[in-house]
Amino acid sequence: MVQHGCLPSSIAQRRDKRHHMSINWSDLTFMPDDEAVQELARAWNWLIKEPITPVLFSRLGDVFYRTESGAIYWLNTGTGEISCVADSMEQFRERLSSELAGEWFLPGLIEQLHASGEVPDANACHTYKIFPVFAEGGYDVFNLYPISAKQHFGISGDIHRQIQDVPDGSQVRLRVG
Repeated sequence: MVQHGCLPSSIAQRRDKRHHMSINWSDLTFMPDDEAVQELARAWNWLIKEPITPVLFSRLGDVFYRTESGAIYWLNTGTGEISCVADSMEQFRERLSSELAGEWFLPGLIEQLHASGEVPDANACHTYKIFPVFAEGGYDVFNLYPISAKQHFGISGDIHRQIQDVPDGSQVRLRVG
């Protein structure tokens, strides 16, 4: 079950002087459908071994989830890394109101994507042309595009599964099905 109640009641809205846009939580997060959540579980089961409860999804396709212990983890689908970000849901809510939220959700990048016309549909997020785990990839407007959440979770999980044992700096050839 996905809970959007973990978002802080207020967020400082950042204004870009050039575009006069403001970014809020509905721009930074989304609620994927059940089919996309099932694909997340299938595509990432090689890395996430224990039962999880997704609690928040970022528009960059990342997932924050709770384990049975109550700890909150961040699955960064761009780098294929998992980080413990809070010991409890309460601590996670507090951290969402801190500068950590800027690191996790990259509101400036989302604002740039919106300004360029790249706004995903309700059940979609952004994905990468070249994932940031690769030297050529990065977090910039020209490397991201909207895609269905189901496709993003499937592609990102498959790519990271294929490269999980490859040493840094290696050249790889990927098969995306």
